[in-house]
Amino acid sequence: MADPLSKKGSFKSLTIEGKIRLMKKPYVCIVTTTLYAENLKQFLDNAITLMRPISNLHVITGNFPNRYDNVEVIEVERNCGRLKNESLSFRLLQNVKAQLKITFEFINNSSKFQIVCFHSGEYLNLLPCIMAKLLRKKIIIFHLGGNKLLEARKAVHSTFERTLVAFGWTLFMRTCYSIADIVACESPSIVQFAGLNRFTKKIAPNIGRFVDTYFSMRIPISKRGKKVGYIGRIVEEKGIVPFSDAVPLILARDNSIGFQIIGDGTLLLEIEKRICSGPTKNSVIFEGWIAQKSLPEHLNSLSVLVVPSYTEGVPGIIQEAMACGTIVLATPVGGIPDLVRDHQTGFLLRDNTPEEIANSVISIFNSHSLSEISKNAMNLIEKEYTFQSVLNRYKSMLDKLIEAQPYH
Repeated sequence: MADPLSKKGSFKSLTIEGKIRLMKKPYVCIVTTTLYAENLKQFLDNAITLMRPISNLHVITGNFPNRYDNVEVIEVERNCGRLKNESLSFRLLQNVKAQLKITFEFINNSSKFQIVCFHSGEYLNLLPCIMAKLLRKKIIIFHLGGNKLLEARKAVHSTFERTLVAFGWTLFMRTCYSIADIVACESPSIVQFAGLNRFTKKIAPNIGRFVDTYFSMRIPISKRGKKVGYIGRIVEEKGIVPFSDAVPLILARDNSIGFQIIGDGTLLLEIEKRICSGPTKNSVIFEGWIAQKSLPEHLNSLSVLVVPSYTEGVPGIIQEAMACGTIVLATPVGGIPDLVRDHQTGFLLRDNTPEEIANSVISIFNSHSLSEISKNAMNLIEKEYTFQSVLNRYKSMLDKLIEAQPYH
């Protein structure tokens, strides 16, 4: 039987079977901040793809086009995401304005849903979250990423602003998370890393992204040669500086190793200058941003992907690399240890100093178990992060909130 969600059309146009299927599903609204960062759009796209088969879905967001059948997307204007150079007080004012707009749309459409999922920008949506509670909606908060306090403090510079951010973040997060019925995390390790221990009874773990099937091994790890890659934003929190400093240390010990840096960011010019001004320039290729569909090809050309971040959730690039059989070397932050199990599905760094990165890369290329580790990584993704596996976890989460007949 064809899925009634697969074609555009009104409820009236559906077959009787299609109407019954829709009526059995809970009515869900995903609420987000306005999305300017591409990774946040990917997060939301992933969530919508997972929610559509198991719910009747509405989305309140901004800067996110509706390209989905049978999903109502309500646009809310917001400029806050483009104001990184503005003062903290100005950004806070814009956030309050955005929350009021979201709350207004939320009230106007509240009769359309039973469950509210606060997605990206979750703890900044304090007013809509309180309103959802007053309207007696079931609330799910998605904790995306890693340590939110650390990430927020890095976004400001003065001691006063960092103190204010710490106080505001703690107040907002504890209020929103206390109101929520479920706090959805991408992996169990994030609970400790992000300071969510007080909400343990509400945690729904492993509610993250699935890996598309086009990420797969095309070239066996044994035939890829010695090539090390970095893929991601070229910013301080991702550890790009110690990685670039590790390159000459690695080449001093093995000059047959090649490097590829893919991505863009505020530190790109500085990193290019560091690398291209010395003897390492002929060993490193800079690619800039590449299309998502091109990632499997690049990942299959790498033997090792280095993720030396200071803070993370569950990086999609690690999941995708493992699906391609690429060996991952990463810092044990956020949810990474749940994916990268040292010497089993990848390798963990003790820290992200240049010396540790260099020693680990050399050690990996001297290992005789790379094919086995590559296979273990692919098996983990196939078992835990396929569309159906993650969909089942989403469905179980919704089932805990709504007593209804099973829907399929």
